[in-house]
Amino acid sequence: MSISDSFFEMAKTVQDTYFSGNLQGRLYTLEMLKEHIEKEIKEVQDMISKTPTGKVLNNLTQSK
Repeated sequence: MSISDSFFEMAKTVQDTYFSGNLQGRLYTLEMLKEHIEKEIKEVQDMISKTPTGKVLNNLTQSK
């Protein structure tokens, strides 16, 4: 194997490693964002269920 082949093989390995790490970082960020959004949705749903209209709608959906 020539020096240039070794160099390009190493460069590809570094590039693949960087790309994989980048994807892992993006996945982690999206999972954290998803958890945050789900928490916010639950909080808003809880607030809605405490309003007079929310209580009526909750009773209607539970009676079905």
